[in-house]
Amino acid sequence: MTYTMIIFIFATIWTSYAHEIKEKGLCTWLLWFIYSFITFSAIANHAVCMITSVKPQSLQGPSCPKCQNPKDRHVHHCSRCNTCIYKMDHHCFWVNNCVGLYNQKLYILFLTYIALFTSISAALIFLSKILCSFSNDLNFCYLQESWVLDLCKMISLIICFFFFAFVTYLLTEQYDSLLTNLSQIDRLKNLTVNQPVPLKISLEKIFGGKLSIMWILPIAARKLDD
Repeated sequence: MTYTMIIFIFATIWTSYAHEIKEKGLCTWLLWFIYSFITFSAIANHAVCMITSVKPQSLQGPSCPKCQNPKDRHVHHCSRCNTCIYKMDHHCFWVNNCVGLYNQKLYILFLTYIALFTSISAALIFLSKILCSFSNDLNFCYLQESWVLDLCKMISLIICFFFFAFVTYLLTEQYDSLLTNLSQIDRLKNLTVNQPVPLKISLEKIFGGKLSIMWILPIAARKLDD
């Protein structure tokens, strides 16, 4: 369903601007490439987040009585996945997987790209109406008057507003987790930390190392059980 909605909005924007993109040259193509990269990245991070294993690796300690996996204080058993998750934040139905240390980067990137995608898409829909009011391009304006395209734009706007608000709320939760170094599970257990980890250190751990191009790519973080 997520991919269908993204593709629907993407197709609506392409239909609205295809004539302009083909006519306006390199700069317009560059902007379209950036928009396409954001769209693809949202889909890719969702897909990789969904299939990434978040089970603990190479841990020493007593076994979980429910799934027999090694367990320590950082491990929580998820009843929905029926397995233990390393540094579990929550079980996310949207990605059909638990969010833990190994895929939290992908989850945060997915939310970020969805926020960018929906906000840019909504802006482009409004812009198409504004451009038509000032443009002398009859082909562009004639296309915008199609009732089918108008209906698609209205549906796309509703989806964009809903998902932008939703992912903004989820990103706020993730930001709080990074600042406090406590997952949602930790907070539910009323756990505290003696000294919160600086945001920079939290990001480096979640994203798998120092700031680099790898931070924005749909690649799971290194599997370090520490």
